[in-house]
Amino acid sequence: GIKDNIADESVLADYLLFRLNRMDHLDYCAVLGIDEPTDDVNTLVERLAKKIGALRHGGEIDVDKTLHYFLRTYRQGLFGRLCLDDLDEKSIAHHFKTNLEEPPLSKNQGKKVKRAAQRQRSLDKARSKNLI
Repeated sequence: GIKDNIADESVLADYLLFRLNRMDHLDYCAVLGIDEPTDDVNTLVERLAKKIGALRHGGEIDVDKTLHYFLRTYRQGLFGRLCLDDLDEKSIAHHFKTNLEEPPLSKNQGKKVKRAAQRQRSLDKARSKNLI
């Protein structure tokens, strides 16, 4: 859910790899065609670059292309349906309480409420001066 231009792809890929390993979701190895899981994003890049042919002239690894491939594979859902957020019962209950019992107002609804309150204050002020 993070736009590409906000964070460096290496940071995103490192976090994704961390979360996949932490959740013990090691299916990414089979999907990417690598032999074993790793905690090191640089090791992943080396293994994956060779698999997908992301090499430059002289056999140098194209890190950007490899990271982009890893992230795109995740975003396409090829690792399965995953939620990378830490969710516990308390945070889920809080979310549903705040969003179902008191759903947040849209921008337009907020403006309408603000205008109605302003109109009411104007009416109250006029009544207090006996203008109405």
